[in-house]
Amino acid sequence: MEPKNHLQEQLIAANVTVHPSVQKYVSLLPLELPIKAQGFDAVVTSITGLCKECGATTEQLRGKVREHLHCLELEAGGLCKSCHLITYFKLRWYDDGRSIFQTDGGWKEGISERSQQGRLQIIISVVCEEIDRLFGFAKKSSRPFF
Repeated sequence: MEPKNHLQEQLIAANVTVHPSVQKYVSLLPLELPIKAQGFDAVVTSITGLCKECGATTEQLRGKVREHLHCLELEAGGLCKSCHLITYFKLRWYDDGRSIFQTDGGWKEGISERSQQGRLQIIISVVCEEIDRLFGFAKKSSRPFF
């Protein structure tokens, strides 16, 4: 049985017209974790989306998961509480442990949070970005979305 999309049903019932970007977000179902692959051993237990505008963590993630022969693909969107924008992102997790995410410049390899080195790289990246922001050197975040 197909899960119901209550948010979309409410907008339709209220006869509300929304921007196409918002309509896309509303048409996606809320993400339910963990996401498990059927064809290979992969489990996604957490996803953190970052706002493209301000870099804040997005909330209320909605999306769809597709399973291919050797990867899980997630197309999702999240709401930024800071600047009230929706950010969309696409991620892939492969059966060999790699993960990649789509950027404006193409696909980039992500850092696996399974390894201590991966966690350390994320922490160092966050600290450096915060220092840059505090001293006025801030630029848009290019950190992985997970």
